[in-house]
Amino acid sequence: MSRKSDKKPKSSSAGDTSAGRWAGRAAWAIAAAVLVAGGALVFSRLEDRVLNGQVGQAPRVVRVELAERPAWMPAALAGLIARQVLPAEAHYYDSRLVEHVRAASARCPWVRRVVNVEKYPAAEPGVAVVEVRAEFRMPVARVGMGPDFAYVDAEGVRLPAGEVPRWAGLNDDGSATYYLDRGDVPRGRRYSRIHYITIEGVSAAAPPVGQRWEGEDLASGLRLTALVATRPYAHEITAIDVRNHGGRVCSDEPQLRMYAQMDQGSPTDIRFGRFPLPGGDYVVSPARKLAYLDEYVQDHDGRLAGLNRYIDLRYDELHVSFN
Repeated sequence: MSRKSDKKPKSSSAGDTSAGRWAGRAAWAIAAAVLVAGGALVFSRLEDRVLNGQVGQAPRVVRVELAERPAWMPAALAGLIARQVLPAEAHYYDSRLVEHVRAASARCPWVRRVVNVEKYPAAEPGVAVVEVRAEFRMPVARVGMGPDFAYVDAEGVRLPAGEVPRWAGLNDDGSATYYLDRGDVPRGRRYSRIHYITIEGVSAAAPPVGQRWEGEDLASGLRLTALVATRPYAHEITAIDVRNHGGRVCSDEPQLRMYAQMDQGSPTDIRFGRFPLPGGDYVVSPARKLAYLDEYVQDHDGRLAGLNRYIDLRYDELHVSFN
């Protein structure tokens, strides 16, 4: 007679427990994977924020400022340059923003050399600044082009004519502030038109704006402009004629001439001649020629124009016309 076993049959609870254990482990694995992936994404974004300097709320406005704006540069021109070099959709956290502004500044005809570009949050909430430190091209003369004029700096680089300062306002302390348009001068302030000497007779065609005007004739005209610019009678010198530079028209005539004129008075022909050759030669030195003019002005109550038909500086003594 068989004996019944006292053992109860195995229930499915053990299998269920094992399956549940594996399901739990799988859930934890999935959760861990999600957390790792999410953490990596968060870390990546945090890393990007740190590397790009993103701290706090993003500035909504980005503007360019010119560091140490030259005294001759009107505020309106500085603002125009700043707008020209700022990308259309500038964003403070764009890692290429500084490089874009640097490249645009280097292309600007008013910029001679970019020194440094940096960005930083401004004191105003929501505003950021890209600061450009550069050497700028100052207009020193204009070149006659038929009925029109082109403006150049001391190196002969052509500048945008419509952006050249034209007016100077006299401040209470005796200093001057410069403006693009006469309408920009504050009411009640004395002002005058900025005087630019005109260089006439340049042989080479005008280059595009931002490029250097080639030619020794213009270079000599600019050299002479720089010599007389600091003289108290510079405002009387209206033109420098380089038509005969190198004696290309007539070897017996002065290679360089200046003309001095006041208002509608008679012009005075100032016969400068030429500059010495490299290493020096027999011509009267530029310093001595300018000393002649200084003495002439001193002897005529500070006046240069309209007293004599011509003043010739080419000889060992000053020669003037008999009027």
